[in-house]
Amino acid sequence: MHLMQEFTINKKSLLRVLLGVYLFPLYLVCFSLGVPPSDLPLCGVMLALAAFGLVLARRESRAWRVIWASALVVSLLCGVLEVIAGQRIAHQRSEHDSSMILTIPNRPPEPTAVLSGHSFGAKADGAFRSAVAVHAATRRWLSFLR
Repeated sequence: MHLMQEFTINKKSLLRVLLGVYLFPLYLVCFSLGVPPSDLPLCGVMLALAAFGLVLARRESRAWRVIWASALVVSLLCGVLEVIAGQRIAHQRSEHDSSMILTIPNRPPEPTAVLSGHSFGAKADGAFRSAVAVHAATRRWLSFLR
């Protein structure tokens, strides 16, 4: 009996482990709340893992080659979507910033509220304006997803 057994790696087992490792950054890219293109490095990792998996699977069954070719396409697609989304968000931010500069009125700030019947209406009006601003910002963010 050998005291030291040889350490052999089965290619199919390695492909399974590599697929599990690939799925982790894919999960992060799909479900992260980061603003694009913050997940672009993860897309690069996914691309490298998919390319490595495709190289390992070149002499394996057709199913493994299809899996890794699909992973390669998904990685490229995620990277392209991150770049496009990042450009759209940057464009929307620049438009929003330029429109904010043009619409800021040249008037002094409103005086602080004094406890009287009239000040309650001013507070309610300010609260309404804040609610409308939050609603508009939310709609702008959601319009990106269309």
